[in-house]
Amino acid sequence: MHKKKKLISVVLGIVLFVTANSISFAQFSDMNSHWAKDEVLKLSEEKVVSGYPDGTYKPNRTITKGEFFTILNRVLNYNIESVESPDAPITRGEVIKVLGQAFDIKGQGDKSSLGFTDKEQIPEDIVEYLKGMKEEGYISGYADGSFKPDNVITRAEIAKILNNICKDIYNSEDVYTGTVEGNLVLNGSGTKLKDVLVKGNLYIASKKGIEGKNVKVEGKIIILGGTEGNVVLEDSTASKVIINKDHINLELKNVSIDEILISAKDTTINSDKESKIGKIKAEEDVKFNGETVNKGGEITPVLSTIPSTPSSGNSGGGGSSDNGGNSGGGSSGGGNSGGGTTQPEEKTIKAEFHKYVLDNFGEVSIKITGIDGAKKFSVAFKYSDGTTEDTVGPVNIGENTTAIFYDGKNPVTITIYGEDGVTPIHVFEDVTLSE
Repeated sequence: MHKKKKLISVVLGIVLFVTANSISFAQFSDMNSHWAKDEVLKLSEEKVVSGYPDGTYKPNRTITKGEFFTILNRVLNYNIESVESPDAPITRGEVIKVLGQAFDIKGQGDKSSLGFTDKEQIPEDIVEYLKGMKEEGYISGYADGSFKPDNVITRAEIAKILNNICKDIYNSEDVYTGTVEGNLVLNGSGTKLKDVLVKGNLYIASKKGIEGKNVKVEGKIIILGGTEGNVVLEDSTASKVIINKDHINLELKNVSIDEILISAKDTTINSDKESKIGKIKAEEDVKFNGETVNKGGEITPVLSTIPSTPSSGNSGGGGSSDNGGNSGGGSSGGGNSGGGTTQPEEKTIKAEFHKYVLDNFGEVSIKITGIDGAKKFSVAFKYSDGTTEDTVGPVNIGENTTAIFYDGKNPVTITIYGEDGVTPIHVFEDVTLSE
């Protein structure tokens, strides 16, 4: 998130406008019949918005940049200390851009796909965020079909948008349990989740660490906090985890995650052998199970284990052997052990290309070792142009695939699956086929 903070005009030396004279989070005398009554009162109970000394909220009053970022601080613990032109009104377009960046809400397509009558007046730098927020139903336009990005926005409208994005904002140290019919934001201290189903995204913005057990997230887990402790997930699932905060320690126990994206510095991830992780993409350096994945790197651990540190050298009574021979009492890479531990069998593959009469076309069969539960495989390959890709399978291990193109110039990628043929359990990249 360090990159995103720069994008929202944090300027040193300018004091943040804060509603110093505002009343505490409570009921408001001017909200009884207002269309945003429920949204404002909910955010008040969640300690996100506050009112004025006379007991009013003033829902139709234009909100300033200072007030808006004060509210955002309360939701996501941004700790933004200064804002450029804090007394100036913030526009609808500016709000959409900041919220889209903060909550990672993006859509695809150009202006023509927005569906607003004034699409040509919408700045390019907010199009993806506006598209995403409209698709999710978080914002809408005016009755005439326009969006009017340069219009100012009211305190009531801000409350409405935030409620649309944040189905629940939880800031208690008590254990949270149950189902959330949308996005859940955690911004308390030392929050714990147990037996939770989130039918949207989970935003972890807690200052201290959080613990989640049996947490099922149908969307993404976006980590924006937790720097004063560990973020621990156990017996949990999510399609994607995005780390947007520096100095995060992520501990995974028996989880299933398709992808982890690291876009912040000083990230450490430890995962046990029961966890299944499809892919890790590093936009910044990250330590995964003690090994460094450099910026720009990508790995596909699938079944991950915390590596042990091998002993160096040979010993008659307790050393290790790397050559597959015998050891008096240590571990052996492939031979017999006199009394030590046995290293896990290495994951290997031998892939054979059964060539047709037609040049460069044929079927693939494989033999593998070291992968428990392996039942099926697929082969991803490239055609002669080196760019066009295709995939065949999954087919049962022991059987041949249908025809692929292979001229020996482009290695193939072979993915191993369990019985269902859906969930990958290991990926072999850059495989050269033997004939």
